[in-house]
Amino acid sequence: MMQIIETLNEERAKLIKDSIEEGRIKGKIEGKIEYVRNMLNEKIPIELICKVTKMTENEIRKLIK
Repeated sequence: MMQIIETLNEERAKLIKDSIEEGRIKGKIEGKIEYVRNMLNEKIPIELICKVTKMTENEIRKLIK
């Protein structure tokens, strides 16, 4: 019985860790999108935005829409 509880606690801890990591990744992506949109609003050329963000022109054009 104790082993089952321990296993469940380990699984719970892993789920929490994975959720936190997923939140960090999502936050980074959202931050990058906001950064790109701000640059676009400032009329910075897409070529320069690609160079700075390491995003493709196609990815940036999707954000424009």
